[in-house]
Formats: sequence, structure tokens, C-alpha cells
Amino acid sequence: MGWPANAPYDRVIATCAVYDVPRAWIEQTAPGGLIVLPWGTVLRNGVLLRLTVEYGSDGAVACGPVVGDSAFMWMRAQAPERDVMAVIQGEADNGRTRLNPSFLGDDDAWFAAGVLVPGCQWVVGHGPDGEWTLWPADSASASWASVDYEPDATEYEVQQHGPRLLWNELEAAHAWWVRAGRPTRTRFGLTVTSAGQWVWLDHPENVVPARSPDPRDGPL
Repeated sequence: MGWPANAPYDRVIATCAVYDVPRAWIEQTAPGGLIVLPWGTVLRNGVLLRLTVEYGSDGAVACGPVVGDSAFMWMRAQAPERDVMAVIQGEADNGRTRLNPSFLGDDDAWFAAGVLVPGCQWVVGHGPDGEWTLWPADSASASWASVDYEPDATEYEVQQHGPRLLWNELEAAHAWWVRAGRPTRTRFGLTVTSAGQWVWLDHPENVVPARSPDPRDGPL
């Protein structure tokens, strides 16, 4: 809730990570003031945002770029569910993919995927001889996927369960990131208004899709 008693402030500095930027922080910042905060998605926490607050006919608006990395613990009210493996249950559909699941090891691709596939967490289980399995999961919809990585493979086994086809969404997010020129995370930014918030690329008018296209809608 900030600290309204001494507002407005020229600077607001948060030392816990959030996804939804609290309106109180923005409304308690003076025109032209800055909010610096760790920001993250369920998939990736986190980056450091520097938001500038301005006032107009629609009230206070905060807008600014990612300026670096800064991983802090989550604000308690926004902390994501951590027990990913509890979601992994039920029958799954089998398939194959040519996308190497290790793409999430690229911090920039990882960040973009977190923006485009909201609510998606992941864990990795390691096996023998360099083999491992990636499990993306969304506890809200009880959806999950698994992708089995094998060294030197060109295709990987996939299982998916639930209303969200999470691996398909991650594939679509990766394709968007590649088409956009593989942008670094410091090319992204965030705008927050009284109506909501959105991520942008390079400039505030270039809004990033709020979610990967539904893979059941056909090819991108």
C-alpha cells in the first residue's frame, strides 16, 4: 500500500519482486518521479524496471524500460505457487517437437517466453548421460507438459495435458521472439495505467502480445 502519509515521493524503490505494479506506488509518486523495482513473471524472476510517473487526463501513468537484472524474493501477496510437480498428473497426449527445450537457457528467450506464456512455471529433472526432462505447468488450469531432452537428438518427445497446450504456447513464444530479431530483455519495457499494464518492445507503442496465440487457431 506504499506510505501515503508522506506522499508524494520523488523516488520509490522496491526490494521485493512484483508482477502487478501496485497502483498505490504510482499514485504516491510525484510527477516526473521514478519507481525502481524488481519485476518478474511466473516463468522468470527477474529484471529491474525504471518507471517514470506522469499525470494526465486518465490519472497517473508509469512507463519505463528494463535496465538490467535483479532477482528478489516475491512480494508475499504475488508469490507464485511453487509445487509444480503437484500439477503433473492425469493422462497426456503424446507428440514430438523439433525445438530444443534448452532454449529456456537463453535469458532473453526465457524472459520473452515468460511474458507470452503467463502463469507457466517449470522444473527440470535430470537423468543419466546428460538426459533431462522439462516440465512446464500451470496450476490455475491444471495444465502441464513434459519434454524429454537427449544429447545429439534433433527431435524430442512431448507430452501435454489440460486445456492449455503449454509446450505449443512456448513454441509460439519462441517463434515470436525469433521473428522479432531475438531482442535482449533490456529492449523491453512496461506501461502501467489505471486500466491495466502491458509490456512493450523498444517503444511504448509497440505492445507485446499478452499471450502466445492459441496453437489450436492454426499456424502463426
